Amino acid sequence: MRYSSVSFGFTIIEIIVVVIIMLILMGVGIAGYNNFNQSQVLKQTAEDIKSALRDAQNRALTSEKDENICTTALSSYDLDHWRFSITANNTYQISGSCGSLTFNTKTYKTPTNITLSPTSGNVDFKPLGQGVTQGSLQTITLISSVTLKKIDITITTSGNITVGTIY
Repeated sequence: MRYSSVSFGFTIIEIIVVVIIMLILMGVGIAGYNNFNQSQVLKQTAEDIKSALRDAQNRALTSEKDENICTTALSSYDLDHWRFSITANNTYQISGSCGSLTFNTKTYKTPTNITLSPTSGNVDFKPLGQGVTQGSLQTITLISSVTLKKIDITITTSGNITVGTIY
């Protein structure tokens, strides 16, 4: 009597090899997704800062000011500027200014893993399109502490604001 030794299953070694290959592919996929996700966070933060810069610029162009603060019983102050300021490595703000008086300050924070460079500086948008006083800010660099990727926002003296590409 002859027995046939035909097997229709997989050996344990074959199953282990397939599982290891699947785990490697999943690890590469997750790492790629995390890198992509962090790049998107960096881009979105740059767009948020550009939006805050545009907000300050538009308020200056329309000479928006707080009459309650800029007008007192003794005198009335004209709008000096709307300012965009970096106040820390992850905080920035916009505010209006009449003389030595500041009004409508809005403060924003970047995500915890995104830092700003330089860590301080101002851009002043003059009223009625009279130009931009850049102070120490001409380029703002956003840096991801996760991927070490960067993106620049550039402000020209004519008021043009551009967001560069990630590098």
